[in-house]
Parts: sequence; C-alpha cells; structure tokens
Amino acid sequence: MKIKKILFYILLLLAITTILSAKKTKHNKPDWIQNPSINHPNQLFLTSIGDGSTKREAEANAQAGLSRIFESKISVENTFRERFKEVTSSKETSSESETEMNKQVQIDSEQTLFNINFAEYYTDKLGMVYVLAYIDRFKTADIYEEKIQKINDSIKFYLSKNEQETDLIEKYSILNIASLLSLKNEILLEQLSIISSDTKNMISLDYSHDEIISQLQKVAKKISFSVSIKNDNLGKVGKNIESYLSKEGFTISKNAVLSITGEISFDKVELNRDQKFIRWTLSLNLENQNGVSLLTIFEKGREGHISYEEAQERCYRTINKKILTDFNRKLTEFFDRNALKMR
Repeated sequence: MKIKKILFYILLLLAITTILSAKKTKHNKPDWIQNPSINHPNQLFLTSIGDGSTKREAEANAQAGLSRIFESKISVENTFRERFKEVTSSKETSSESETEMNKQVQIDSEQTLFNINFAEYYTDKLGMVYVLAYIDRFKTADIYEEKIQKINDSIKFYLSKNEQETDLIEKYSILNIASLLSLKNEILLEQLSIISSDTKNMISLDYSHDEIISQLQKVAKKISFSVSIKNDNLGKVGKNIESYLSKEGFTISKNAVLSITGEISFDKVELNRDQKFIRWTLSLNLENQNGVSLLTIFEKGREGHISYEEAQERCYRTINKKILTDFNRKLTEFFDRNALKMR
C-alpha cells in the first residue's frame, strides 16, 4: 500500500513538473510570436509568423502566410509567368531583376511577392522553429512603383507601334504582347494597393487595360482561319481546332487570312498482348495568304484498349489534348516572336 502511495506521489510530482515546464516553455517564447507588430508596426510592415520542424519549413509557412494577405482577384493561366519572363527577358523590358533589396518569391502560379525578408528566429525546447517574415511597406512600394513604370513604358512602345501598323497579323501580335504586360501591371497594382494604397493612388498610367483588351478582340475578329485536315473523316480534329480558334476570338472562313492544313493517320500495331493498339500521327502547318509556312507541328503516339475502336477513340482524345497544349503554345509563341522582333 505504501509503495502504491509512493508511486502515486511520484507520478503526481512528474505531472506537476511537466505542466510547470510546459507553462515555462510557453512563457519563455518571445513576445513577437504572439504579437509580431511589437517590433514591426502594421503601419510600416506586413508581417507573418511561420513555424515548422526546420528553418526552411518555417520560412515557407511564413511566406505562405504573407501570400494569404495578397489573395489575388485576378485569375491567370499557368503559363502566364513563364510567358511574361520570356517577353521581358531583354534588358530594356526586364522587370524581374534580383537585387538584395528586391528579393522575390513565387507564391503560386498567379503571383510573385517582392522584397520578403526574415527578421526573427526562435527554436523552442521541442525543436519547433518560429520565424517572422515581413515586407517593408515603404521600400517595397518603391520597388513596385519602379516595376510598374517600366512595364508602362514597354506598353507605350507597343501601342505606338500598333498605331503605325496596318497588317492584321502584326497588329494582333503587338496588342497581344501589350495585353500580357498590362495584365502583369494589373496584378502588381492590386498587390501595391495592399502594401501602400497612397503610392498606388499616385501612379498614373499611359494606357487603359480595358481599352487594350477591347482593341485586341476587335483585331482578332478580323483575322480569319481556314482548317483542312486530311483523313479526319469524322471531323473531330478539325472541329476541335476551330473551336479553340473561336474561343481565342478568331473567325473561321474559307477565304482566310491564315490557313491550317494537316493530316492524321492511324495504324494498327501488333504487340502480342490482350489489348489492341493503334499508332497515331498528327501534322499541322500554319500558312499565310502567300503560302509562307509560319509554324509546323508533328506529334505521334500510341494508344491501347480492349478493341481497336476504343483505342482509336483514345487516339482522338490524345490528339485533341496535343492541340490544346502544343498547338496553343506554338501559336502564342509565333505571335510573341512577331511582336518582339520590333524591339
């Protein structure tokens, strides 16, 4: 009985010690973890606390916390950032340069945050790492203002070229680049309104984003495409291309400014398996009215299923996916290169 009482008191003492230790650990944590504005007041900084089992994990969580402040209302495609970097890769138009005061962190496919810094670190007795991430409002506002102005100057250049141009393909290429740059500025302006609304309100742009989009749509409607695909007996490939072009704002016509010709083929493949296999090929060629080839695509692959009919259906699905990815990308690259040669 005495042994049980002794064990009871030992366990009770251990429990009390654990509780006191936990309270002490909690008490010993720096005040900035609960109140980051102590050393970084909200009027001057945007802040976020991150924690993790490692320093890198804590920093990533702190950055994610900052990104949630910048929930973007502007939706962009996944290739937007890569295309923007390609378009602005020259010294004259680059707005992605890195300096010590211009650290940039890609939070997701839609936005990049600039000038994120880390001020405080703390590791508790359990090994949990805490970090305070911050953005200096005034210094970062200056960075954003400079970037927005550089893009504004590039847009002015392209719009002046557009005024001088009469060729529809050239005009579309120019306005397509201008719309890309303008969309980037819309994202930066949205972020700047959170960092420093006063700075954002003082910025004056030499263009209207909505007007650029309107002009682009008007020119797109004047550009007509014809589509002719050999061996496309069911019209599945040709109709898919026409559907994509229509969504981009172009028109479909027999007397076209640009023509897309191509061919698909299907061949049965014997692989000594239970499934039936078909090898497919796709070739596409884009030409202008003078018969000059502007871009070509050649793709091939193989699909299998329980029957040749089902295997061919899979081939069609794969081909149409290729059209929505590779053809889309190459057509966009063609228009971009066409505009960039004017720099």
